[in-house]
Amino acid sequence: MSEQITLVIHGVASVDEIPGIERIAADAQISCAPDLEALQEFLPNAEVLLGWNFRAKDLRQTWHLAEQLRW
Repeated sequence: MSEQITLVIHGVASVDEIPGIERIAADAQISCAPDLEALQEFLPNAEVLLGWNFRAKDLRQTWHLAEQLRW
């Protein structure tokens, strides 16, 4: 069994907003970051970042926190 990846989805409040995401639920620890506060909380441990809302401006302010990001 492989280790779960840490995935942050930027721009959504719930995984229900992402069609098909349930297919990777067993392989990923998924956190939703709908706003700046959530992104500040989850981004430091994220290995994968999925940008869903391309109008959001929060990533620019928090990019320096993405120390574990691989994808």
